[in-house]
Amino acid sequence: MGDGQPPSNQHSKEWGELEAELRAPADTLARLLRSDDWAFIIGIHALIEGAVSQMLTAAVDPRLEPIFVKMGMNQRFGKLDFARRLELLGPTMLAFIDLVSGIRNALAHGLHYLDFTIDGYVGSLDAKGKERFFGVLEAMPPTLEAAVWSAECRTRTKEAFMACTVALIREALQAGSFHQITREEAHLALKDMMEGRTVPFESWMDPDSR
Repeated sequence: MGDGQPPSNQHSKEWGELEAELRAPADTLARLLRSDDWAFIIGIHALIEGAVSQMLTAAVDPRLEPIFVKMGMNQRFGKLDFARRLELLGPTMLAFIDLVSGIRNALAHGLHYLDFTIDGYVGSLDAKGKERFFGVLEAMPPTLEAAVWSAECRTRTKEAFMACTVALIREALQAGSFHQITREEAHLALKDMMEGRTVPFESWMDPDSR
């Protein structure tokens, strides 16, 4: 479904800019695209998590970076929970993160997955699973006409995963820059996340107090 073809010069420039913003090594995205599928999924998940941490840090308060970096991704009171409550990412982006996270979590907890392939994973899904899988990819902001993008997702799935990852990273970094969350908004989000238990926002401003 994909052969990890190298990016075009235009993509290389954009990828390099995103890598610089994430403080990732140069050519990280291109190297991941050329890697085996196990390393590819683990790697893009790490980049996505880094982008979400950076988004939350920029949107809320730079002093909270140590807390956002240490937060789990999908767990209760984690990065995605916080991003949802603050409406920093839309449902399409969140669904893609959930998809990648689900695959990554399976790969990270079993040595028998070391020979994982995206083709094999998709082939193991039932009809509903395949529909959901491709539905998530196809719903991401396409750079191609809809029918072409749908075909790309189904025939060059690894490249489609990378295109979705790049779109998500770009969206997250922009959201962090454009949305400035007030202390009151962040406090309300925390209270909502913790089901009414009030957590003084000041305690989040001082990581050493937690």
